[in-house]
Amino acid sequence: RQPDAPPQKHSTKKNLSLIGLGYRHPFQVSFGAIAALRDCEVIYSNLSDPRVTDFLGLFPAPFKVIVFRTLHQQAEDSARTVMAGFRRYKKIALVTRGQPVVYGRLAYCLAERTRRGKIACDVPASVSIFETIPSLVGNLSDSALGLQVRDASCLGDISSAFPLVIYLPLSKQLDALLEILFRIYPKKYACYLLPGAGENEFAAQPLSLDGLKRALKQSDPACTLFLHARRKSAPHE
Repeated sequence: RQPDAPPQKHSTKKNLSLIGLGYRHPFQVSFGAIAALRDCEVIYSNLSDPRVTDFLGLFPAPFKVIVFRTLHQQAEDSARTVMAGFRRYKKIALVTRGQPVVYGRLAYCLAERTRRGKIACDVPASVSIFETIPSLVGNLSDSALGLQVRDASCLGDISSAFPLVIYLPLSKQLDALLEILFRIYPKKYACYLLPGAGENEFAAQPLSLDGLKRALKQSDPACTLFLHARRKSAPHE
């Protein structure tokens, strides 16, 4: 008779999972992200979309809301809030949009804090804007150049020689944003506005830069702006 196997012990090691729910959250969530959410003890989320709330409600772990948009101090504050959870929990998940390391500010703060605290940190595979943009705006022959990814508060070093993605071109920053873009692109330059929510959230709206202000006033706050790299034969130029 074979001896009985010893009872399995659950790991007591602390672990943080940085989980992206896809660029179009939560509809592009990966199997790896689902597995990590199923295994954690508490979920922190910076997404206010009610569909995300419904999705996270499918998992047994409680979830808590943190506030993070674009400000560095918000990232630091949110990172402290998440790390404080380790006083009670061993396995924590942070849920955000897209792929956390693509935008990276909050993910970087958390990765640094887990490294200093000798806490394991993993990033399950998730769908980022890099995988999504080509299917939304069609031909991306200039994608081999890479993509510049910015939020509307950090545009000082952008170049028209590379494709440009701008997160959250908020209305309060719109005049400053347009002033910067008009310095390096013609006013009739073609761009694409990707809605953040609603029935047409997977439909990229083609327009020119001089029509952007009007379009943004009617758009979801979580929208994204995309511009091709500028070439001599660029459209609408």
